[in-house]
Amino acid sequence: MGSLWPRREHVFLQDRRRDGVHPQLLDLWERFPYRRCEPAKRLRFQRALPNLKRFLLRCHQRGLVVGAGTDTPFIYLIPGFSLHDELALCVDAGLQPVDALRAATATNAKIVGLDGEIGRIKPGMKADLLAVRGNPLDRIDDLGRVELVVREGVRLDPNELQQAARDRFGEPVDEPIFRDLQAYVTGDMPTYAQR
Repeated sequence: MGSLWPRREHVFLQDRRRDGVHPQLLDLWERFPYRRCEPAKRLRFQRALPNLKRFLLRCHQRGLVVGAGTDTPFIYLIPGFSLHDELALCVDAGLQPVDALRAATATNAKIVGLDGEIGRIKPGMKADLLAVRGNPLDRIDDLGRVELVVREGVRLDPNELQQAARDRFGEPVDEPIFRDLQAYVTGDMPTYAQR
């Protein structure tokens, strides 16, 4: 559900989180095919959202495995932040916050075959942790109010992490997901319509 960009474009353009996005990636998003699609196509995407939410809830109610994902490198999806958005959409679809959080942790660990190593807070498990202001079990949006990150036992300040990312804006981006997105935008990768 996180990839329903046509309905969220205006919101994203006003989102303070975009300040943490590398300028090269913002430029690609500006040139993304279908970014400013015709109103009929945009409306079709918008109308799909309630159906996607109903489908997700039915899958969950019937015991199907629901894992959280973010469709990276799709337009307007900022890794990390987009997971928060995805979990909020899951709760909006009818999942309980605890089930949405499990989808992103224990369930995803099981999906990738690492459920004995990660995905839960338990002795002997590897765990990266977030400390947030509020309680995501009551209000899932509190997940985005990060106060502290613990990565491999090291305490990290979220503001310092964001500043470190911004400090690298002068360096060119050269990583696989960015290269795939760039190939898609420049027409070097076939679009869904061309397949």
